[in-house]
Amino acid sequence: MGVSKTGNAMMAKVYCLFGKRISENDYHVLLQKHNVAEITEFLKEATYYSGALLEVKEELVHRGQLEALVNRFVWDTYLRLSKYSLSDKSLLKMHVEKIEIKQILLAVRLLNAGEMSGFIVSLPAYLAKHMSVDLFKLAAASSYDDLLEVMEHTQYYRILGRFRPVSDNQKVDMAACEAALLTHHYTKALAYVEKEYGGETKNALKTMLYYEIDLHNVSVIYRLKRYFNANANTIARSLIGIKAKLSKGAYESMLGASDYNEVLNVFDSQSMAKRHYNEGGGSAEQMISMMHSITHYFSQKTLRFSTMPVVVLFAYMSLLEIEANNIINIIEGTRYGLAPDKILAMLVI
Repeated sequence: MGVSKTGNAMMAKVYCLFGKRISENDYHVLLQKHNVAEITEFLKEATYYSGALLEVKEELVHRGQLEALVNRFVWDTYLRLSKYSLSDKSLLKMHVEKIEIKQILLAVRLLNAGEMSGFIVSLPAYLAKHMSVDLFKLAAASSYDDLLEVMEHTQYYRILGRFRPVSDNQKVDMAACEAALLTHHYTKALAYVEKEYGGETKNALKTMLYYEIDLHNVSVIYRLKRYFNANANTIARSLIGIKAKLSKGAYESMLGASDYNEVLNVFDSQSMAKRHYNEGGGSAEQMISMMHSITHYFSQKTLRFSTMPVVVLFAYMSLLEIEANNIINIIEGTRYGLAPDKILAMLVI
């Protein structure tokens, strides 16, 4: 079956946007900026973020506002592209679910820390109408029971109910809670792809989802080994429970590793890791960058060679999210006075 006119139009738009992406030279220019105002000015005058920043006054914008506008640009781009060919909007709903889960986990994390007042500051109000979770009611939650009440009529209620603290001083197991929510999300996403697509499109979409699952799990194993010296059973409860590309043996070796360096060594031996750079005992931030670099390489390859509209869209959005993360790392690094080479080490280019 050939590609529809709307599918061709969407791919043409994606390739146009990809051609306007932030270049390596742009990143180096951004790294020389001294403050948020200068970063804003460059993004506004020299990149395709100009439309999103049109009404912004460089001298007045603060870090949080600029980061929110960058994230909104990503969302608005996805919304525009999805209108071309995804008439049932199911893939858009999958994308919204990931954002919902991110907001739920942020709320749980802030409740754990007793800092729920910080939720309203970062609340993406422009997404509220697209979500099944009432973000404004969630922002008003002052306890986990309040959070559960907000979630009562959503698909997340039963999952979150499993993590209800039994006493006021008990903290929610964040890693296990995240794993349960993401397992639910990816189970649904894979089932949808299996049902709605066939042939190369199905295989390509499933592969991209499998990459997301494995890279998330490897990051979790690394982080829990490095910072908490967690045992295999504790880590296993914190992983997305779906078999993806990495073998059972690879997971068992990483779970049984004596330290985080051994986790990296095991991962290095896997075919998925061939394009990553080993920082040799780097920080969790470097590990995340390493995972993003694999996604970046795989998504670029997919974008360049795929002829399937939905696959091209999926790959491009992965790249755009990495680009937004790069910009936010530059904003944060500049705001806190990090040297350009330190910020550069966190970027995926």
